[in-house]
Amino acid sequence: MKVLVYQGPRDVQIDDKPRPEIQHPEDIIFQRELQIRMSQCSVKKYNEQLLHLIEVGHIDTTKIISQPMKLGQAPKGYKIFDKKEDVTKVVFKP
Repeated sequence: MKVLVYQGPRDVQIDDKPRPEIQHPEDIIFQRELQIRMSQCSVKKYNEQLLHLIEVGHIDTTKIISQPMKLGQAPKGYKIFDKKEDVTKVVFKP
């Protein structure tokens, strides 16, 4: 049986497995043949609203920003992000 195997962030492979085993609770989604569909919001359309919600504290960005850095550290930030070293979002502050 062909199965989709999560190897790490941005690394998914198709493998042959005689009988797939559930190692993580999330695997059940694939065992039951459920579908998950996602889409992206129009950032330009909602940019001002989102920025306002962040400024007034209704949206907590600390959960997605893993690397706040000064603008002078940009080359280092890009290297970390390119290597995918446990990074979700790099934000540069002037």
